[in-house]
Amino acid sequence: MTNMPNANCFIDSEHDGLLEMCRDLGDYVSMGEVVARVHDVTQSGVAPAEYRTARSGRLAARHVPGLVQCGDIIAVIADVLP
Repeated sequence: MTNMPNANCFIDSEHDGLLEMCRDLGDYVSMGEVVARVHDVTQSGVAPAEYRTARSGRLAARHVPGLVQCGDIIAVIADVLP
């Protein structure tokens, strides 16, 4: 069973582009860890935007890799309940 206690469980995109997930579903992630990158598809040579966790927990949900738009939920970090 998982729990999402507050809004910092959700990581939403601030960019349009190609999503690269860096962690798999069920992985434990630490606060500040990079879980995804969004690559700009309109310009080459631009560094991707990195998305880091605001909390530690399990990667409970993620966007399917592919194109994302600003406002899409990229990942959900949840607590695991006993």
